[in-house]
Amino acid sequence: MKNYILILSIFSVLNIFGQDSMTASLVENVIDHDFPKDFEHYLLFKEGLEEPIINDSLQKFQIRELKLIANNFPLDLIYKSNEETIDWTNYSLKNVKNLSSKKYKRFSPPLAKSIIFVKYNISPGKYDSILRNKKRHSIVVKKKLLWNKNKIWANKKLNEELVKAWEIDEEINEEENIYFQISKPIFSKDHKYAKISIFENHRCKGEGYTLLYRNHNETWEMLLRYNFVSSKIWTSHAKCGNIQIVGK
Repeated sequence: MKNYILILSIFSVLNIFGQDSMTASLVENVIDHDFPKDFEHYLLFKEGLEEPIINDSLQKFQIRELKLIANNFPLDLIYKSNEETIDWTNYSLKNVKNLSSKKYKRFSPPLAKSIIFVKYNISPGKYDSILRNKKRHSIVVKKKLLWNKNKIWANKKLNEELVKAWEIDEEINEEENIYFQISKPIFSKDHKYAKISIFENHRCKGEGYTLLYRNHNETWEMLLRYNFVSSKIWTSHAKCGNIQIVGK
């Protein structure tokens, strides 16, 4: 009896490990093929994206298209929803840095950035070091001693330094401009097919979609992208996307 229980326990552990390995393999494939190519890392919320229940997910022409690509695709997979949660920190995904929704209550990147003022004639080495080690969503602005930091919009030269610093930050830290969310994948019974949803949270907008995949020769290939959704952020005091700063 003990041996029977031990065998069941080993089988259960191997099955869970296999599922986790398959999940990680699928998600890394999605990241490689659907996410921006030139990012050094991706900011991913550790909490899985909740999938909405959609009863008419695919139009008839899309089903015909899907059947032409994968005749054996199980259509019931399209209408399944995931009630289980997932924590992406448990999967050691490549090139991913995890965020927590408890800390980042806004799912979109902040509309404003804080400022770090440095001496105008700061040495290049020290300036580069501050750029590399600064906090996320902050900019490094060079300021002359007599420039009043509280009149940043009135001082043309200081304003130019602000714009320059903002542009530098946008260029070298473009990874900070998108927060990704990924749902827990749903697999078919034979684990040959999968459904997964993605949402990309930009500073002023967001866009999401669902992907259908097939495992062919141990490689995941995307079959169809559908369920496109979008969101837009509005601000009452300024146009979203304009330079907005905090903590001067």
